[in-house]
Amino acid sequence: GWLDFQDCHFAGDSSNGVAHPVGRRLGERRVNVRERDYAGDQLTPGPLSFIGARFNDGGFDFGGACFNGGAVDFRGARFGDFHAGFSDSNISGGALSFVEAQFTGDALHFDRARLSDGGIDFTEARFYGEDSICYFRNTKFAGATVQFREVKFADPCYIDFTGAEFTNGTIDFTGARFAGAQVNLSNTRFAGSLVVLRDTEYYGDLRMSFDDAELSAGCLDFANSSFFSGNVDLSGAHFVGSKLDFSEVAEWAKPPVFPDHHGDLPGLILPTRT
Repeated sequence: GWLDFQDCHFAGDSSNGVAHPVGRRLGERRVNVRERDYAGDQLTPGPLSFIGARFNDGGFDFGGACFNGGAVDFRGARFGDFHAGFSDSNISGGALSFVEAQFTGDALHFDRARLSDGGIDFTEARFYGEDSICYFRNTKFAGATVQFREVKFADPCYIDFTGAEFTNGTIDFTGARFAGAQVNLSNTRFAGSLVVLRDTEYYGDLRMSFDDAELSAGCLDFANSSFFSGNVDLSGAHFVGSKLDFSEVAEWAKPPVFPDHHGDLPGLILPTRT
């Protein structure tokens, strides 16, 4: 089935408790989340929890929703053939958690979303199975963080950041494993931002494209990563006053494809050993 949260507003501090789809307990009082009277001090909106939920054959839509200091928690959730929509949402100081979630179908859509000082956490999540897709096309990150730490990406999943903009933000893939996945960072803009790919591994029929991406006054950090196979293509990227750190690479069997003029990039740090 479908759940529609379009244009909803979620606000509050996560320490104030959890609002569950079936209701919420506050002391001895149980309040159904469908009640709209949140006036006074009796009930302060907190995060919305779907911890451990199973989503199959349907979808939910948070399109245009606002998360102002609130949160939505999908830790340990499982997404099958399911549409999870956050397109055009606004996350300001809020957080979305997909820690240890699993995606095996057409799942996540963050197209044109706007994140400021908030973040999305996919730590130890798994993306695998046919049509497992995560869209961040034309998404704007201002001082926000997207974490893919220790995530496993398996063929034929597809992660798309086409046209995204990071301003003083961070995208963190520390410890991620890319096994044949397709990761598209084409036309992405990183201004004063950090792209962390430390301790990552690349193998299988991987393709990671930075075609026409632009990194200015930031850092692209591949330190201690292992390039076994696949194709990490930096040839079409533009680097302005940025640092590209490939120091202490653990395995260099299939190096990335660099721009033809990479010898003239002052911020490029190639491996000290291979």
